[in-house]
Amino acid sequence: MAMRETKVENGRLRGTASGIPSVTVFKGVPYAKPPVGALRWREPQPCEDWSGVYDATYFRAMAAQPDDKSALDKREFCGFGSHEISSEDCLYLNIWTPAQSPEERLPVLFYIHGGGLYQGYSYDITVNGDSFARHGCILVSVEYRVGILGFLAHAALADESAHDASGNYGMLDQTAALQWVHRNITAFGGDPENITVFGQSAGAFSTTWQLCTSLTEGLISKALIQSGGGYGGKTVGLLPTKTREEAEQQGAQIFRDLGVSTLEEARKVPTEQLMEVQKRYGMVFTPNVDGYFLPEHPDDIIAKRKHCRVPVMIGFCADESAWFRESLTEADARLFVQTAREKYGAYAEKYLELCGCEQEPILSAGCRFHDGLAAPDMAYCELTAEWDDWSPTYAYYFDRRLPGDNYGAFHAGDLWYVFRSLHRSWRPFTGVDFELADAWNTYLCNFAKTGDPNGAGLPEWTPYTAYNREAMELGKQIGMLSYPGKASSKVLVDCILHR
Repeated sequence: MAMRETKVENGRLRGTASGIPSVTVFKGVPYAKPPVGALRWREPQPCEDWSGVYDATYFRAMAAQPDDKSALDKREFCGFGSHEISSEDCLYLNIWTPAQSPEERLPVLFYIHGGGLYQGYSYDITVNGDSFARHGCILVSVEYRVGILGFLAHAALADESAHDASGNYGMLDQTAALQWVHRNITAFGGDPENITVFGQSAGAFSTTWQLCTSLTEGLISKALIQSGGGYGGKTVGLLPTKTREEAEQQGAQIFRDLGVSTLEEARKVPTEQLMEVQKRYGMVFTPNVDGYFLPEHPDDIIAKRKHCRVPVMIGFCADESAWFRESLTEADARLFVQTAREKYGAYAEKYLELCGCEQEPILSAGCRFHDGLAAPDMAYCELTAEWDDWSPTYAYYFDRRLPGDNYGAFHAGDLWYVFRSLHRSWRPFTGVDFELADAWNTYLCNFAKTGDPNGAGLPEWTPYTAYNREAMELGKQIGMLSYPGKASSKVLVDCILHR
């Protein structure tokens, strides 16, 4: 019989049936106090106990964020969540479990959503726990503070902190949620010693940051990094890790823009006014080396092998930068060429050729979002020798051109396949897509169970190393693909490995 009620550390919860009657989903479960009022720009605080049975049958508000999603984003991913409200009261998570009792100890997948640390939410239309449950896995998706509310740093905030730190509240939310899951997941039939953290885009960067903080020590058993994160030699341009000084200087400027001089005044500024400031600044609110959550830059931590050493899956989509093609300019193309030549020297011309720079100079400038470190199809994944040493690393290359328009295998298009939620999309998917989704989801579930994606009926996936530079091609064909590839859409990994 499906487990519709359970007890966690703060009280009893009531869930509801998911798309599969034997699967229960617990929606909007609080993992920390609402970060409002005096708790705005503070570390997440433990929940208080509740009496009676908490109603976990509906999703709560997504994190406060501007309502300025792109037309493509709204068309592709908002779906039934597009009318949900956003709020500062947002520290909730969602759990899909097939367990019939707390004793089952099933593997757990902990999903961190993308959105540039600027927007996004944990239950967009792609997110579906039923496919994981079908393989005997539990899915958890988490809401966390984003933008100005998640990453504003200021010297006054550090002064009031017990850890002399500020600005990493969104990351600390994710950590607090992971800690909550570790303490409570047995109540849902999960195994607290087998938690795989994964995310796409900003969620992938977040996964990398979570692997680089000592606050998650012992909590993560495996990781999947989709189209973001990895080792970038401190040059990741889209979501850079700031120094503490940079972050606090930015915070001081924002206080001046808001017309406030004290924390008390800043905490009284209406949420709507903060969102207007966030829109003006864009995606500049990112983590900083605060000495608490991050003692050093993540690339230094990885280079020194001080990160959490667990099995990792990491990869990217063939047409990542197609998402941004409408906003690119000739100036972006020129900057891309200049940056590539500065970084790659003798390799630069071959690198630019493989990027297709001569044929599509503006589209190639999608690399400008990654400071020229990778070809457009690799703009969100630094697959370098620093990653070979993780135990082990499985690389992938998603190149299925999604049917319905000419965006190809665009940034975040792989989410439909990872969650096996194609039936929720407007796109005219065919049998090829459903077979790929089944394979991709199965690989991930196998990986969550054992640290190895391989299983019966699937093409063999071999680890990526400095001596075996192969990745799993996930597309119309499924199988191992050698680098450099035979077509210009493949990445010249040698340029990156030997830069």
